[in-house]
Amino acid sequence: MPLFLMDNSHIDFQFAVWKITENLSFFLDKLDFDNFDNSKISSFYPSRFKEWVVPRFLLYSLLKENDFYCETDDFGKPFLKDSDINISFSHDKKWATSIISKKEIGIDIQRTSEKLFSIKDRIFSQSDLNTCTNQDDINCLLKLWTIKEAVYKAYGKKELDYKNDIIIRGKDIVSVINKDKLTYNYNYISYFYDDFCISVVFNQ
Repeated sequence: MPLFLMDNSHIDFQFAVWKITENLSFFLDKLDFDNFDNSKISSFYPSRFKEWVVPRFLLYSLLKENDFYCETDDFGKPFLKDSDINISFSHDKKWATSIISKKEIGIDIQRTSEKLFSIKDRIFSQSDLNTCTNQDDINCLLKLWTIKEAVYKAYGKKELDYKNDIIIRGKDIVSVINKDKLTYNYNYISYFYDDFCISVVFNQ
């Protein structure tokens, strides 16, 4: 399957989406492991390895170059060494996405799933749910879930409770309140395609 989507429409970021129908070997043939910190991949199961490979494969299309080195910080957040470009990755079985930006950035992709109804009270506050016209609308729940996942990646320090520390404020603002009670505000944009939702979160 060729590239599903390359979105260059926003001034603050670019992202790409791949629909995964190929075998792992397709991506490995095109990936230069010298561009990546691969010290941990020997412990991955085959499915986890593919999830690691495909978003990184997409970096070549986004960066339009081969001269980069991608590694992860102490919290597991990916970054490009000696670069002012920030990156984020996401995957959901047959879909993978990557994003680049000069801003602090996070991206998440999720397919529609009925499981959202069973976990919504655990991960969404009433304030979050109030942003939905219909609180049982699965597409709205899916959007909220991807926003929380994306801002978790953008913030990048972990130690966040999804329900209480990540607060969705209206149509385009999401806030993180960390353990020191400091508040960080981000913008978000959500997109629906095919059978999935993508949310992008970036600092103001």
